[in-house]
Amino acid sequence: MKYIIYTLLGCIFLIGCQKEQQQMDALITLKEQTEEFYGRQIDFMSDLIDDEEDNAHYYYLRSKLYEQLGDPEKALMDIGKALELDSSSAAYYAQQAKVFYLEQSIEQALLSAERAFDLGFKEPHLFSLIGACYLKQEKYSKAIEYLKQALVVIPDDPEILATVADVYQAQGDTSKAVSYMKQSIQKRSDNPEVYVDLISLYLSYNETNKALQYAKWAINDCSPNAALFAQVGQALETRNKLDSAMHWYKQALSVDSTSWEIVSKVAGYYRKQRKPDIAVTYYEQILEQQPDLAEAYYQLGFTNEYWYKRYEKAKIFYTQAVELDSSMTIATEAATRVDKALKWRAYLKANPEVAEQIRLEREQKEKEKQEAEAAEEGESSEEVTEEEE
Repeated sequence: MKYIIYTLLGCIFLIGCQKEQQQMDALITLKEQTEEFYGRQIDFMSDLIDDEEDNAHYYYLRSKLYEQLGDPEKALMDIGKALELDSSSAAYYAQQAKVFYLEQSIEQALLSAERAFDLGFKEPHLFSLIGACYLKQEKYSKAIEYLKQALVVIPDDPEILATVADVYQAQGDTSKAVSYMKQSIQKRSDNPEVYVDLISLYLSYNETNKALQYAKWAINDCSPNAALFAQVGQALETRNKLDSAMHWYKQALSVDSTSWEIVSKVAGYYRKQRKPDIAVTYYEQILEQQPDLAEAYYQLGFTNEYWYKRYEKAKIFYTQAVELDSSMTIATEAATRVDKALKWRAYLKANPEVAEQIRLEREQKEKEKQEAEAAEEGESSEEVTEEEE
């Protein structure tokens, strides 16, 4: 069993080292190509709209392009304009529902989807979208009802299979959730999100071997993904392979440096390695991106208090954490603690005779402790001698 585990760990690390740079380069190239492709298409549609401002279909088509490019705000504006010009199109309402869903406007997404449905739009992906909306609303029975209707028409759709898995997972039906996740992966093996959910599920049930196996496949099949790399790190961490785990946590940060959960793991690791300067660098970097992150200020305070004994700086950081999050009791208590320490330091500085007395008392206590330990060792030696005689 140990051999299998170590083999998996070795494979994961080797695959990662060999592929991660290639994947990152490919991802950057693909992103640039995608933006360029959609940019040209959007420019073309914009020219058509300039020539025919009242053509609803052109706005609809540009909305779909913006949606595929990942700009739901502009997509929503265009589909809204299309519906102003033609409110009888079921396809326009279906597109509006999709964009509302991307914007997390679930109620509005459902209203638009129902309008599309009433107008005769019966595409399976509309059923899937309605099911996903009900999942967001935690109406699981309705979600399954619509998703299963979609699967009747397209039973091998990996996205719908993954959404069904999400519903069963939310309901606590692990067996069905795992089954649908595996089906989704079989149909599309390059979707990191499904792998992440499956690996997370296995880890929650201490099925580390299975988690590591799927992690190996995911790294091999998927493009770089921060959540996936973080899960690989977590799986390795459960095996106390901390150095390897940190490698993958740092890979996760190279894809998405805004995850506080991962930053805290990496920084905490370096702090335990007695490298607080590196930990501080990670805390400072994430604060550059998220200046209102109270937990990062707290950790900077903690590092300055316990590692550097810089109570003044620690107090500043603890206070900033409290200002950002008044409910952070641990930061409030820490600020109070270092404030007392600073006042005590100031008192001792102003009263050197008291400081000297405390120093002498500590020396006396240490001396008494050492004498007691020596006497105890002497008694033990005498007992051993008597037993030998």
